Amino acid sequence: MARLPQTAKIQSKPKLDKGVRQQIAEYLLAGYAPDQIVQTLIGQGFGQSIARSEVNKAATSPYLNAGKRYVERAKKRSWFLDVQAKLWRTQPHSKEILSLEADQLTPQAFFANYYATNTPLLIKNMVSHWPAMQRWSLDYFEEKLGDAKIEVQFDRDTNARYEIDSVSHKKVMHFREYIALLRKGEETNNYYLTANNGNTNAKALAPLWDDIIQLDDYLQPDKTPGYLWIGPKGTLTPFHHDLTNNFLLQISGRKQVVLAPGFEVDRMRNSQHCFSDWSVDIEGAANAEAGRRPGMVDCILEPGDVLFLPVGWWHYVKGLDMTFGMSFTNFVVDNDFYSNYSTYHAV
Repeated sequence: MARLPQTAKIQSKPKLDKGVRQQIAEYLLAGYAPDQIVQTLIGQGFGQSIARSEVNKAATSPYLNAGKRYVERAKKRSWFLDVQAKLWRTQPHSKEILSLEADQLTPQAFFANYYATNTPLLIKNMVSHWPAMQRWSLDYFEEKLGDAKIEVQFDRDTNARYEIDSVSHKKVMHFREYIALLRKGEETNNYYLTANNGNTNAKALAPLWDDIIQLDDYLQPDKTPGYLWIGPKGTLTPFHHDLTNNFLLQISGRKQVVLAPGFEVDRMRNSQHCFSDWSVDIEGAANAEAGRRPGMVDCILEPGDVLFLPVGWWHYVKGLDMTFGMSFTNFVVDNDFYSNYSTYHAV
């Protein structure tokens, strides 16, 4: 049996409140022995008789026993996911993301071999022919749309939960003001124009869509037109998973993308909605306890490349340079995996 987390002994007399009772229930549902929990409570300052009485009361509660069935069901699903993880690690593509040149791939092969099988794919030079590849620059943006009012994510350095709390980090400014920040050339994660700003920027930056060529065999042109990503060197998007399949396109600069399969959900320390508590420090992740480290693969996304990010796959993205990019979810096949999703809260 695993050891219970160490807790500091409370100096004043502890109170047997709702929080303590919830803690007892969580420990029991996690499979800890009643004696272990009693000792933990004693360590927190509770008397032995009170601790044992409260633990026994919880252990024999019909409410808690009903919950144990759901815990067992969750454990069965975790076992199955672990089987998938173990099998995946026997495959060559568990060591690196599969990569193909765009001219080696057909839409039929993409949807059959990657989309339908939930397999990431790096497609080299898929958008190298786009006019945006030659046109997009800070000078071009300023001349064409400098007066446009845009929305960006701002003051991200002030909040470790900047993605979870993204709504509170939205800021409206003129595009030329944002361009001035980018011209500084600093390495920072403090500001970033992202998909979270897409609704506001779709109209303001619509002329930029004249510089792209629709991927009609893959994407529906009459659906969501896509999202812009424009940021300095050093932007960080922490580990999370999306509720749709995605095409992540790179126009300028490079990004490092680290991925973990969706079935690594337990090891990814998913605590709220689609977000992970796994460290964004890749070196720290590499040194984690071996048995609990998620299987991961990574790639460098270069100008002209498209990365297929399958629904449910965890990903971490770091801007290695100042970057201009786009993302699309409007595939020509069904991409609705969010209508029956409900776990937006803590898990």
